[in-house]
Amino acid sequence: MQKTIGFTDLQRQLRIVFEEVTSDGVEYVLTRGSSPEAVLIPYREFAEFLEWREREIGQEFDRAIARIAEQNAHYSEEEVTADVEDALQEARALRTE
Repeated sequence: MQKTIGFTDLQRQLRIVFEEVTSDGVEYVLTRGSSPEAVLIPYREFAEFLEWREREIGQEFDRAIARIAEQNAHYSEEEVTADVEDALQEARALRTE
């Protein structure tokens, strides 16, 4: 179940809202004026969200690495090493200017 509560009402009813969230699993959308600004959810749900987000980030990273590897497969290791060295020399030169 999800409820909406304004910030001012939340201040007045914090203890009740806290109990509903922690004991009953009620999710609250917090509004300022009529705009949703934040959400109160049970910590268990928050921890699950963090785990999901971490997995998603890892999967996106793996996809990016695979794309980079595919796009650069035709370059030899020597070419890559030479390009990295050139870039390092340029960066060093910019620091001394």
